[in-house]
Amino acid sequence: VQTRLNTPMLDVEYRRDVKPIFQRACVQCHSKSGRQEANLALDDDNLTDGYEGTYLALAWDQAAIRGVKPVIGTWRQENASRYVRKFQSRRSLLAWKVFGKRLDGWTNADHPTESVLGDATTLPAGADPNEADIDFVGTIMPPPGAGVAPLTDEEKLTIARWIDLGAPSDHADAQYARYGWFSDELKPTLYLPPPLISFGTNPAQMTITFSAHDHYSGIDWPAMSVKASFEVDGLAAGSELAQLFTAPDGGVRAYALRTLPPLGSTGEITVRVRDMQGNVSERVRRFIVR
Repeated sequence: VQTRLNTPMLDVEYRRDVKPIFQRACVQCHSKSGRQEANLALDDDNLTDGYEGTYLALAWDQAAIRGVKPVIGTWRQENASRYVRKFQSRRSLLAWKVFGKRLDGWTNADHPTESVLGDATTLPAGADPNEADIDFVGTIMPPPGAGVAPLTDEEKLTIARWIDLGAPSDHADAQYARYGWFSDELKPTLYLPPPLISFGTNPAQMTITFSAHDHYSGIDWPAMSVKASFEVDGLAAGSELAQLFTAPDGGVRAYALRTLPPLGSTGEITVRVRDMQGNVSERVRRFIVR
């Protein structure tokens, strides 16, 4: 359990996880400088507001600016493009191409389809354009002699997971990096219980314990701060005590004071931790020694 808690969350993102798959196995047929099946380039690195052209074509083309257009003019609902229906890989043409079959439970005959892609006038007579859908007409096939190995099962699942997460992408431009998919917007979890005072030892002892965890970017332990409103083993009130907490047990840190504060005295402990993204959590614990 402790190992799982301290392992950062695994995620799927376009530039890190999906783009390398395209580069390895897809650009031979979908390149902006060469063969470009279906008017789709999977190696378009040109940036617009921090996003690459290929990403925009797949995941940010509701207005149907790129590639084959829908017969209704724009892509609707979760359809981010002709190829990706966000959060629904089973209804995404990209997933059908990757897995080699239609995955949504329908057949091509269940809905009308234009005979000339994007041309509503070529729908079957009397067909409602709003009822039209995309047909599956064959899987991806590397060109003969290209020496390209088929997609592995893990590569296929990576693409499906990416779609099911909403087709996220971090920013390729440093100007926008702080707003990217991998940005951690959540404060770390910090728990500071009352000090544990044990009178069964000689002398009596007080142990300060706290735990911290951040599931996304992780805890920046060197930046933690621990302070007390009372003297701690020769260190004046208000001194930095973080250096005393040097033995982590996962996300748990503790320090046993050599000298117990006077009985009846009140105290205050303040712990401050920061995650690797810079989000800060602070807890204050007040107590009475009795």
